[in-house]
Amino acid sequence: MRKFLVSVGLAAAGTASLHAAYAPGLGSMSTTKMWSVSATLRGFYDDNYDTANGGLNPRGSYGFEISPQLMLAVPLQQTELGLRNTYSMQYYQEREDLGQDPIDQSDQLDLWVDHAFTERWQGKVMDTFVVAQEPQLLTPNGSPESLPIRTRGDNIRNTGNITLNTDWTRLFSTSLTYGNSFYDYQQSGATQNTVTPLAYIAFFPGAQGGTASLAGLLNRIDQTVSLDLQWTLSPVTMVFFGGSFEDVEYTGDEPVAFNQAAFFGGPQFGPVYYYSSDRNSRSYTGYLGIQHNILPNLNVNARVGASYTEQYNDPLSSG
Repeated sequence: MRKFLVSVGLAAAGTASLHAAYAPGLGSMSTTKMWSVSATLRGFYDDNYDTANGGLNPRGSYGFEISPQLMLAVPLQQTELGLRNTYSMQYYQEREDLGQDPIDQSDQLDLWVDHAFTERWQGKVMDTFVVAQEPQLLTPNGSPESLPIRTRGDNIRNTGNITLNTDWTRLFSTSLTYGNSFYDYQQSGATQNTVTPLAYIAFFPGAQGGTASLAGLLNRIDQTVSLDLQWTLSPVTMVFFGGSFEDVEYTGDEPVAFNQAAFFGGPQFGPVYYYSSDRNSRSYTGYLGIQHNILPNLNVNARVGASYTEQYNDPLSSG
């Protein structure tokens, strides 16, 4: 597909207040300011704002985006409490000219608690809630479930993580993490009739043909548990190995595909339709690697591993 986006302007303004005396590490979330308010304004031109696949009938548009942000970080003696809210409004001139709604909106709320139980035990709890009108804002680009199309509606993602980092000795440490992601797309209502391919309409009186809904395909609860074991070989070199277990349950409760083999009485018996829960899966992953710091601001990280996935609800599976 073809998509070309040019940002032609950028302006930002902000204000901040008190400096904190203590702020435990939270990666990119860590801050020494008690609170801050900022806003970004940018103009752009998008030559394929509907992301037409293969460049078929692409539509381009000039537009602008306004994105204010509020962040609050409260430092305590051994704890940091944080909140960040980011709102985005994008305006497309072409959609205004066509008499369509020219505005896309999204809102993201981040909450976190970082607590040091002792010098060797640290815990982090973080939650991110997103409401958006574009699936790309719900799922990171490049992931298996990311969608290269725009969709209307208040689509929701909530992702929570709990991490416990422990330094057992000066050389050996572990990191235990639990993650939970919830996805809910507003577009729903698919039935057996609406997912029947057009070629089979004659066999199904009243069928309309078409595709599954986004809710049927993508609504899910994704849970992951992982454990990393890390050994420090030298001040600049660390080796690690670990594993993770992931359980994905699709919650759309709608038909999502038509089973042609079963329809024609193929060698494998199964229902004519696949449903959301038929895509449920469990994955097991193991890996090992090494990290070496070449310079204070340059490091190399290499890892190898293997993953096994079972789709235990597949109606055509022999397992």
